[in-house]
Amino acid sequence: MFSRKSANSSGASFPEKWQDKTSLNFNEYFQGKYKLENYFFQAFGYIYESEITIILSLIPKETSMSSITLFISKEVDSKLKNNPAKLEKIKDTILDIQGIIFDEVLKDLENVPYSHEWIDYTYKKEKYHYKLTRENVELTLKAEEWLAEDSKSPKNDL
Repeated sequence: MFSRKSANSSGASFPEKWQDKTSLNFNEYFQGKYKLENYFFQAFGYIYESEITIILSLIPKETSMSSITLFISKEVDSKLKNNPAKLEKIKDTILDIQGIIFDEVLKDLENVPYSHEWIDYTYKKEKYHYKLTRENVELTLKAEEWLAEDSKSPKNDL
């Protein structure tokens, strides 16, 4: 669903513990640096057949405002997927990149460079892809869940 390469693939979600810890780390770091009392970070991670996608959303507490969501994707092959140490290094590097990009975004929340297209990004001679959107990932997940439940329920044709 959040894959850069295959929009129809749901992928495997990272453990909730990882997502919670990552969210907490970003909240602690950026809250102290930018005084973001009206926002909070929420992290999501997915591994697909040939990529990892990590999503970090800055979500406003005021529901009339839009989220700022950064998706970062890195292609991986089966050797990397089956090597936990290398996989952790890729995840850590993606989080570093998210920190760098959000550091720039948070300097001027009025002029966020949103893009629904994936943009190439090179970091330490490795290729990544990112996009910055207004998507509320939690709402997207709830909608997908609702649609999946709806498709399973019997239809009453009148």
